[in-house]
Amino acid sequence: MVVKRGGFQKKIDFDKITELSSPYRRNMDCCPCSFRFLDLISDNDFTSVLKKYGDTGMFEHNIIDFFQKKYEIFSDNYHFRMAEADFSNKTKREVINIIVNLFKTIKKGYGVIGGIVRQDDTSHCVILFRDQNGYSYIIDAQSNEMFQSRPSKDTKSFGDFFYGNRVKKLFYLTAHNTQDGRILLIDEERQSMIFEDALDGPPNKIEEEEDDDDDDDTFEDALEGPSGGYQSKRKKSKKKSKKKSKKKSKKRSNKKRTKKRTKKRKK
Repeated sequence: MVVKRGGFQKKIDFDKITELSSPYRRNMDCCPCSFRFLDLISDNDFTSVLKKYGDTGMFEHNIIDFFQKKYEIFSDNYHFRMAEADFSNKTKREVINIIVNLFKTIKKGYGVIGGIVRQDDTSHCVILFRDQNGYSYIIDAQSNEMFQSRPSKDTKSFGDFFYGNRVKKLFYLTAHNTQDGRILLIDEERQSMIFEDALDGPPNKIEEEEDDDDDDDTFEDALEGPSGGYQSKRKKSKKKSKKKSKKKSKKRSNKKRTKKRTKKRKK
């Protein structure tokens, strides 16, 4: 299950991250590529991780161990783990809700290390992040591709990513304070912001109330195909229902008037 509060988030510069190029060097380096792309590690760290895992790839426990050691100064209070969502035997609506709720745990302007497991059981590291407006993105740091929840004609959608990769599981790295539940935030200089809460108040309560429907529709558009198809149908149906309700109310009022007139005539 996906946890309700996303952990271990790195502050990003949106303009900068969209202009970066992949540090890809080997076929099995998707994880160190993602770490470097998100600027969680330096070039020297990237080289050392590549030497160790470039031929085999990194498994979940390798990723957890790496960051647990890297941030061992906080290891007494912070616990790293991998949160996972399994799409097996889920309906399309359930999958959309899982994806929407996962991204809502990410603070605006921050990114997390994520990953997927495909139908053939191969896995792949990616970056999940939200811009300052709350729009969601997935970056494949190895192939230098970006997928958007609100795609335009010239950009790739979440549908391109999830269907193209035949995703059956989605996971992402978290780090929570074992005492007060706060998440580990990293600023643009790779420094910890341990005294800053991830969310102002209950976990994304305001955002869920305000834009739940919009997010659900947008993600369904992205997973179905061209942007806007699902929303436009809903808008039309709303207009039709409004017109119908107006017509019904007019008919009722007209009937009431005729009844009053007939009563007066009888008198």
